[in-house]
Amino acid sequence: MLGGLAATLVCGFGVYLFGGAVDARYPISEWLVWRLAPVWGYTLLFNVSAVSFGSFLLRRLLGDRELPALERLLNSMVLGLTGFVLIWYALGFVGLFKPSTALALPLVLFVIGVTDGRALLAELLAWRASIPTPSAVQRVLGTLAVMGGAVGLFFLYLEALDVSVMNFDAIWYHYPTAQDYARIGRIVAFPGEHHRAFPHLTSMVHTWALLAPKLKYLPQHWMLSLHLEYTIVVWRIVGAAALARWLLGGRDVRGLWAGFFLFPSIFVYDQSIGGSADHFLGFFAAPVLLAAARALKAFDWRWCALLGVALGAHLLVKYQSVCLVGG
Repeated sequence: MLGGLAATLVCGFGVYLFGGAVDARYPISEWLVWRLAPVWGYTLLFNVSAVSFGSFLLRRLLGDRELPALERLLNSMVLGLTGFVLIWYALGFVGLFKPSTALALPLVLFVIGVTDGRALLAELLAWRASIPTPSAVQRVLGTLAVMGGAVGLFFLYLEALDVSVMNFDAIWYHYPTAQDYARIGRIVAFPGEHHRAFPHLTSMVHTWALLAPKLKYLPQHWMLSLHLEYTIVVWRIVGAAALARWLLGGRDVRGLWAGFFLFPSIFVYDQSIGGSADHFLGFFAAPVLLAAARALKAFDWRWCALLGVALGAHLLVKYQSVCLVGG
């Protein structure tokens, strides 16, 4: 015990000396991590609250109907994100786009769904534990795939750190719509800009990011929007993995999710992180197909309702979604 205490004191003193030496050259108070920490925190809050609330809704919608853990996670995000945006819309129509409501909404949704969120986490852990040990060749190939996917995610994340990456569509109407909503504090009309008059799920997410309280600098709000878009890319990968698993008859393949990066357009202008709605649009594609497969197999009204939510949310992103909805 005394040895451990002595080691702690020595390490603490070493950290103090190291901090003093570094602070003289690059003041610790100016480190980028202090600017990023609240952005990471809000990004985590948004996603955890959406999944928790979505899990709450999904369990009440499907009841005891069987659903693979990964697919349950994906559909929880679908319902949670949709519910978040619709409630945020309602608050906007009554003039409650405020920093206080921007903080209160995800906290309330998290509290509502925390029990079901824990159950979902336990289900995911049980699923991972039940996966058979792969052979040596599968383990090596799977590890290489995971490493490749991690590299792709890292380089994609670098785009979320640069607020100058906002692309044309974003600065044309996706983001200006959100800026006006946040500035005025409510949903407003755009008589001279018909593109801004469409329903915009992505712009509502941007509005929330612009109103997140206690962010000292405006670029932090822009960076939060890009981070939320980045997490939607991660959710697209979850969707691709869940869909591939379904196509393989429930077989689990190590590193399968990394196949997402076999389509390198993800790093090209329209598909890169840029504040636009393309990734939000793409997120709903896999859940729509999976829900359609479940609904066509059983034609249970509950599966049909899940399909309807996925299609409706997809249509709420941008009008180009009619291509998938019609199909």
